[in-house]
Amino acid sequence: MKNKLFIAALILLGMVFVACSEDSTEPVVNEGEIALFTTPAGADITIDGIVKGVTPDTITTDVGVIDILFSLENYVDTTVSVSVSADNMGILSVTLQPERVKYGLIKVWETGNNSTVDQPSGIDLSAGSTIAISGADSLMADMYYTGFNFTIRSASYLGGNYRITAFKEGAASNIDDEVDSPTHDASWADSMPDDINGNYYFLYDADGNYSKFRVVNTGGTATWNDPKWVEVEWIYVKASGVTSF
Repeated sequence: MKNKLFIAALILLGMVFVACSEDSTEPVVNEGEIALFTTPAGADITIDGIVKGVTPDTITTDVGVIDILFSLENYVDTTVSVSVSADNMGILSVTLQPERVKYGLIKVWETGNNSTVDQPSGIDLSAGSTIAISGADSLMADMYYTGFNFTIRSASYLGGNYRITAFKEGAASNIDDEVDSPTHDASWADSMPDDINGNYYFLYDADGNYSKFRVVNTGGTATWNDPKWVEVEWIYVKASGVTSF
């Protein structure tokens, strides 16, 4: 009889212990949500080396302070530290900066004295390189230097298959002044002078990209043995349609 009572007491204690354990233990929440937006949209969202989505998106991640990397082609990679809470969904908006490349000094020769690989007259703005107008890759040129009034012209002067570039004079000679370009419209010209003492020019190319372009040096005598040339530099905005410098 005593053994039976002892076993019953053990069972009762076990039930009380289990009940107490279940009542006193609460699940720990280690994750939270955050809504992510970028201007422009479409940026990859990367946390700890793993792509979590594309903006705009709402993601679930560990609580606490985390680093989020936003990546979009032709824009500068941007990392933001943000605090994630388990109690409230966070919201983060980030404006991405366009990627800009400065090219120069690059020398081109006037086309009136033949445009060869050794003396190219054309320029590919996006690549930051020169092109021989008479060469196989001539259709890649955005502009070229010509002996006609010694101007730098849109490549479209060479024919309908060539790329069109528009020109708009700026108000200074320092291309690093961070002044934004006006938006391209019908008032833009199709050429610019080779004046080394003049202002820089804003350019708008066939892909909708803006540049800030300046003639730095010039030389030659415009003869067959000594063709005229210019050295130029420019800043190219890799994101299409972006006017900010």
